[in-house]
Amino acid sequence: MLKLTIVLMIGMCLTSILNAETNEVIVVCGDPVKLQEQFVSRPLRGAGIDINSNKELIVALQNNSYAVRYAATEVLMKRNEKAAIPAFKKCIEGKDNDIILRDGDEYIHICQALYILDENKDTIIPVCNTLLKHITVQTHLDAAGLLAQCKDTRGWPFVKDCLQSKEEFNVFLASRIAPFFHKLPFEETALTKQYKQGRGDNGSSKDKAARIIIDVLATCIECFKKTPDEAIQLDLMYPISQLVRVSRA
Repeated sequence: MLKLTIVLMIGMCLTSILNAETNEVIVVCGDPVKLQEQFVSRPLRGAGIDINSNKELIVALQNNSYAVRYAATEVLMKRNEKAAIPAFKKCIEGKDNDIILRDGDEYIHICQALYILDENKDTIIPVCNTLLKHITVQTHLDAAGLLAQCKDTRGWPFVKDCLQSKEEFNVFLASRIAPFFHKLPFEETALTKQYKQGRGDNGSSKDKAARIIIDVLATCIECFKKTPDEAIQLDLMYPISQLVRVSRA
């Protein structure tokens, strides 16, 4: 695994690449975006795949190597290659929940690519809903964030639990997801539909959406006050400010 660190010094960009397997550190100079693609694509070059050919990258999505599939997904997503949409859909359609949960990191990555590339978000919603049961906190939160961007609030309870967690890293991860929930006020969301269908409609969907938003706002404010981490506070300022603005509208 390679980790990139970017440092700006006197107008020069130095990128240090740490090979986690050998602990070797290489420092190179150049455009960090191009360098990132260069090093992310190393598995592709190792497999003899032409990284300049999007057609070969699309074929690589079916490669036997996870590293090759991951790299191909990352490069196609960054290139906004819409021709890859059918291939990405083929990767996730018809898969059993057990397989999705077993390979959750890969499936959430494909869902992220489809969210960016495809205007129709329906394909990723059932996959993300399954990934709400994933044991990895990061994958679970990423699924909740994608669902929120699809106007689906089912992932909020777990995000809330992480924001209230005593594990600082979980709080940090959740603070990066919380901003996705600020766009949901007073819209017909999957959760409000669920209230109507499964729990009876004891009030308007607007009222129920409002309850979710109040919970998001209260939790973000509570977390903001408790955490000593300025990075987390900065992440939370955006959803708090947006939700306060909406509540006054």
